[in-house]
Amino acid sequence: MSEREGGDYSREAYDQAEQEVETAKGKVSPEAPTDESRGAVEERAQAEEKRAGLYEMAWDEALELNKQYDELWTQKEQTEQALADFRKEKLGMGEEKEAAETEKKEPTLEEWAGVLAEINGEDQGKILEALQSLQSEMSEDERKELTMPFYVKEGMTTKSAWQKIKAENPTYEWINPGKIKTQGETGKAEVGFGRFSQEADEDSLGGQARPAEDWEKTDQKFMSPKQAMIAREAFRRLTGKQMDGKNMTMCPGSRSGLGNVPRLFFYPFPVHRGVYLGDVSPGSRGSRLGVRRVVSRELES
Repeated sequence: MSEREGGDYSREAYDQAEQEVETAKGKVSPEAPTDESRGAVEERAQAEEKRAGLYEMAWDEALELNKQYDELWTQKEQTEQALADFRKEKLGMGEEKEAAETEKKEPTLEEWAGVLAEINGEDQGKILEALQSLQSEMSEDERKELTMPFYVKEGMTTKSAWQKIKAENPTYEWINPGKIKTQGETGKAEVGFGRFSQEADEDSLGGQARPAEDWEKTDQKFMSPKQAMIAREAFRRLTGKQMDGKNMTMCPGSRSGLGNVPRLFFYPFPVHRGVYLGDVSPGSRGSRLGVRRVVSRELES
């Protein structure tokens, strides 16, 4: 990546910004004088803002390249259709038969249970039974809309769930997963269902996006960071795709150690490719900041 209006956002510039963040973090100390500590916190905030800005610039250009690719692909399809029409109408030739790739159907509940058993290190039959039990209590609309299950074993923390991600994917963490707190979380096993979707709920993105503090005023339940981590790893193993490649999933009802709302996303482009764990202000609204609604419950030991 090269320069663009507004400055350099090459990998070297991003790495330098990353180093500035780490340097600023090292200056923050509760033992330092008040004025010095306040200055260190402000320096860290400015460094993180600079890093985030560079990231957004790189992502915006990458998305523009993806858009250009999609346009070229559309032109290719239109050209192939025109050729097929010409063969049939002008030359009187039949359609060319090509082997079409069979569209992958949604995984079965048994397949989900198998992968969730691998991730959690628990019995597949036990997980399947728990999923079926919850599914039987869901409304018809919920069963139709929420077809992606998740299971989090008893005692799993957000930090240990993040380790499951780190073991299988390149990762970047801007916040400490060990300091994330989720309202109502007790450490019991959890089972639930969300939408089977690579991106956050469609009606929570774009013009319908809302800040986390607004979502928290509703009576809806949303994926916690721990649930989202397990769900995304199961999704990756079953589909071969990463969740949140274009948008971000934030987790209302949870807070990072800095008091912000955790967010997860996958940066799909070569520079700093990987799964990111960050946070966003509770009052921040962004068209790419969505949520994942769930039906879930804790299981008795």
